[in-house]
Amino acid sequence: MTSSFEEDFAKAASLVREGNHIDAVGVYTSIAADDSSTNGEKVRAYSNASACYAAREQYTAALDAAKKALQLDENNSKVHGRLATAYHGLKHYEEAAHHYGRAKELDPANTFYSQQQQAVLLLIRDGKGIASQETKDAYYYRKGIEQGKEAMGKGEYLSAVRHFSKAIELHRKCATESNNSNNSNSNNNNNNNNNNNNNNNNMTNKMSDLAVLLCNRSAAYSRLGRYAESLEDGMKAAEVHPMYARAFFRIGYAQHHLKHPNEAHSALRRCLELDANHSEAKSLMTEVEQVVADLKKTAEEKQREKEEQVREIREMQNAERVAESMQGNSTGYRGRAHATSYTHCSYCNDAGHSRAECPLLRRKRSRTS
Repeated sequence: MTSSFEEDFAKAASLVREGNHIDAVGVYTSIAADDSSTNGEKVRAYSNASACYAAREQYTAALDAAKKALQLDENNSKVHGRLATAYHGLKHYEEAAHHYGRAKELDPANTFYSQQQQAVLLLIRDGKGIASQETKDAYYYRKGIEQGKEAMGKGEYLSAVRHFSKAIELHRKCATESNNSNNSNSNNNNNNNNNNNNNNNNMTNKMSDLAVLLCNRSAAYSRLGRYAESLEDGMKAAEVHPMYARAFFRIGYAQHHLKHPNEAHSALRRCLELDANHSEAKSLMTEVEQVVADLKKTAEEKQREKEEQVREIREMQNAERVAESMQGNSTGYRGRAHATSYTHCSYCNDAGHSRAECPLLRRKRSRTS
């Protein structure tokens, strides 16, 4: 099958030399769509189709074809060159400069990429070009993060929720833009294992960024007392990045305030397993452990504690009665008994002494005598 595709590539190249770019695109599209074509052949076909579209100044179609090639191989200098050419033609100079730079990193010997990058950088410096939707999204993504952090610092938590929500919404489009530019590899060998590794790294970075944003919004919700929403964001963060300690702290904090001590304890324990020096988690864990310990006490332990409290109260009452009795003996009459005394005077209708001991009755007798 490979030899037949080589014949197709040769046929398409001949059509290009004749200036018949449309038919050439048809051949390249057929190769890319064939289930038996290899990954490398598909990349080559999409890349060449992009070049044909660019030759006809159909830059939107050229960009679409180049993006399909990029999805299959992110470390192909020629593919980045195709993307740069398409963006250049669309006057999206920031994206063009980025992909020319990436192509130059992957193929330093090709001076064309360096020259074209310098050309579009000059255009950017002169304020030329059109901001693409990608550029706008990336701007508002970064702006949302900055404004969210600023609002948190000012205590404007509702505004922080709004800004972080906007950044989360734009995350899928923008989060890995800077990451892609840092994944340089000077060996352009189209090795599938290398491609898979880079794709995995990009995905990890993307998920890390999303987890941070979710935790930021979780913290804002928490400051507003909206713990159920805070918990939801914390759980989403832990789902996309299971090794992020802060996500589990946010879960634990929300569960604690929702009166779910066992769940809070589990989340905080996981947080400290991932980051033993997490000071906030340590502090909260001390409080949560006490609550959990109280819940684990048996009925007998609780009954013993209750009996001990009753015993202590009775001892205090007895001590008070003894002290009052001694005071009464020293002054010649008994002081007023503690209210818990069962003695009741039928003369003055008061508690704490009998009728014979009633001080009012004594005074009455002394006057009559």
